[in-house]
Amino acid sequence: TQGISLLAQQAAIVQTAPPEYDPACQQAVLDAYNAAYAQYVIDHNYWATVLMPAWVAAMNHYNNVYLPAYLAEAKMHGSPAYKRGLIPPNPRTNEFGMVDRISDVGFSTYKSNNPNKDLAPSATDAMPARYYNYVGAWTYAQFVQDYGRNLKSGGALLCPLSIDSPFCRFHAEDVGDGDVGYETFSFPPRTQPMHAARRSLIRAILAAKKRNDGIRVNVRDRIAIVGFDRYDPASGAGPQLIQPLTGVYQTAMTACTKLQAVGDKYASTALEPGMIMARNHLQAEGRDFADKLVIVLTDGIPNAIESSQSTIDSGIGGAGGGSDFYTSDQRWSGDRYWLNGPLVQAAQMQADEWDVYAIGMGYGVDSTFLERMARLGGTFGKGESLQASGSPSEQEEALSAIMKDIINSPRVMLVE
Repeated sequence: TQGISLLAQQAAIVQTAPPEYDPACQQAVLDAYNAAYAQYVIDHNYWATVLMPAWVAAMNHYNNVYLPAYLAEAKMHGSPAYKRGLIPPNPRTNEFGMVDRISDVGFSTYKSNNPNKDLAPSATDAMPARYYNYVGAWTYAQFVQDYGRNLKSGGALLCPLSIDSPFCRFHAEDVGDGDVGYETFSFPPRTQPMHAARRSLIRAILAAKKRNDGIRVNVRDRIAIVGFDRYDPASGAGPQLIQPLTGVYQTAMTACTKLQAVGDKYASTALEPGMIMARNHLQAEGRDFADKLVIVLTDGIPNAIESSQSTIDSGIGGAGGGSDFYTSDQRWSGDRYWLNGPLVQAAQMQADEWDVYAIGMGYGVDSTFLERMARLGGTFGKGESLQASGSPSEQEEALSAIMKDIINSPRVMLVE
């Protein structure tokens, strides 16, 4: 039965006649096709005669006018090369087999101290080693920080982090806390730990401002700021009196915003020359009736001196010697004088009845050295754990707390 039915259906299909031919329908289809093709020809001709020549003209303008002008402007501003690669090309290596980005500024060989393995032997340089000398955000940030505020790329241009560069970008930040209030300041780019130091110093001065509220300028606590980094009199490098003694706290806080680190190339922790300048300034400009306080803030170990070795030895003898002075070199030949120079200055300040606080920040400081300075400066035990390590945010909070405790001590009137 199923077979018969299937045959019947097949027969019906075979016998069905095709639809009749419709000339009008075919003509309508042809007309639509011809109209579409005619529009295509018009559009193609417009593309070939108008759009394509305009695109070619635009590309010629880009290649022959805009791009050369852009490259010239970028070169003038010190931007990375258009065809990116190594900076500088074919970089030299030092005796450690490490690429030295800034080996042409005074030393033929120098080991880049990133990270600081002198004080952190377990630190790894695996990450920096993957990136140095290749153009990119991480390497460029390290590059400009290596040059700091004073070294010139190619011997000609300061890097844009430097406040002395015309391309340095400033930004506004609120500084303070719930205790001392907040004020807005303009800062150069953030580099750590210097930015944490800038902000914590401003917060300390805000605490002094609160403490001296209502007191006349000529009798309130006065503040001076001395910066120290390199010491090379032949090239004019040495400590700077960034802010002479003043009772105008806004002026002192503004001076703090301009503090910047020098390039990572030379011995750049000349603490003794800075302390000598601070002592001379306080002796010349300080008021006889005022208690005098010196706060030493450092993120490293002293590595340069102003005084001769014989002068330092005499100073040790004048201070009665003692176990707080170094009798042998610690890490490098002659470095006991780098350490003893600032310690002699602290002892002499204490002999004049000045208090000397030694505060370290970051992992590059020597806590034993800071303790010795505190003992010789008469402040050991007055402030415990005067060292701020950790992340930059932690450093700022720790430094601010330390200095506010010092400032609010009932015995002293801040810095002078």
